[in-house]
Amino acid sequence: MSNNAQAKAERDASNWPPETEMLAPQNWQVNENAKLLAIMAYPPLLQEIGLFKQLHKNAVAVQLTDNIDEICEARDWVGGCFETISPKHFGKVCIVEIEDELQVKLVKEGSKADVVCLHSPYQSEPNNKIKDVKLTKVARIVRVWK
Repeated sequence: MSNNAQAKAERDASNWPPETEMLAPQNWQVNENAKLLAIMAYPPLLQEIGLFKQLHKNAVAVQLTDNIDEICEARDWVGGCFETISPKHFGKVCIVEIEDELQVKLVKEGSKADVVCLHSPYQSEPNNKIKDVKLTKVARIVRVWK
């Protein structure tokens, strides 16, 4: 795959799966088969991410910008499903939404009941943390794509 094609594929993945209604005339009823056909037109990695998002309610996927421990490397994709934040998320690396931006953070208990403390999980930023952030939803990482 050329660099331009790979860059375009990575940009497209954040808005995956594509709006299949745009692929068919408006008077056609778009069904699950049409969505699957639209997904099959993309590279295998993006196909799998698209299927993950299509099959799981509130699914989200993010590309990592740096290494996390020995498991995930920069440019890997991680995925999960958004849910209401609870103590089960504390001490776990999760996908969070901060100011309409998806980020991967280590979630820890905050100083008050309705806030959390977010730490960078990346090896290059070991001391980077955001204190007392109010989050409404968080996604535990349940899938890694390499």
